[in-house]
Amino acid sequence: MKYSGKLPKTNVNVTESSQVKEITTLLVGLFLIIFTVYYILGLGIDFAVEKLTPDQERSLSTKIGKELLGMPRDKEISSFLQKFVERIQNKCINLPFKVKVFAVKNKGVNAIALPGGTIMVFSGLLERVRSENELTFILGHELGHFKNRDHLRGMGRAILLMIISSMLLGGDGGVDGILNPFLVFSESNHSREQESQADANALDLAQCYYGHVGGATDFFEGMLKEEEPSVFGHFLASHPAYSQRIIDIKNLINKFAYKQKAVFKLDKNLKLS
Repeated sequence: MKYSGKLPKTNVNVTESSQVKEITTLLVGLFLIIFTVYYILGLGIDFAVEKLTPDQERSLSTKIGKELLGMPRDKEISSFLQKFVERIQNKCINLPFKVKVFAVKNKGVNAIALPGGTIMVFSGLLERVRSENELTFILGHELGHFKNRDHLRGMGRAILLMIISSMLLGGDGGVDGILNPFLVFSESNHSREQESQADANALDLAQCYYGHVGGATDFFEGMLKEEEPSVFGHFLASHPAYSQRIIDIKNLINKFAYKQKAVFKLDKNLKLS
């Protein structure tokens, strides 16, 4: 009798399903687990933030913001900004601490709220401010972050992202490179929501301080003429697009029927040497 070899009907060493399907299922499961962990720990951060005292915030600022606090400053402009923000704070916003403001020599168009009540305003931003009302809105935006304690929530989530990336995935892992953009997108979206709320707080503060909101969108309109990142870029940006911020602010102005009047010129040249 002639032998005719046949393959077995089943083979435990050979999978019947697609390897691509298995890898996809594994990655999706991994993403879901990590996002669940991130969400739960994020809620824990929000709870912890509410329990922090002003003294504990200042301690965090000293430890974490060393590099920023060590940036070169302009004493004269810092003094001007300090007096200005004190007038705004005393009249329009109740915070559990006195805010400190520093003008720092950096070409970045930015202002940063640090734990404990410190605002760092970059020279690149000050050089683009054309009116007192614009400056009020910018400072009001940062004061809004303090009111909502966004600076602490954002810092806590940033640390959480680093922990997830390094401890669960390993800094040099191939999957790390795939997952990090998704984690960044999640955190960026959270930050954009905070920025929009801070803009709303700044608008309310401007109304309180001047009795109108003239100039509320001037800074963003000026920036819009200079540069506007691509639509895709804004998905991974911590701030909403300038055009969207202008639309949102104007919608709020219409919603609350705020008046818009002439703006005040700055009584000081806000340019750092």
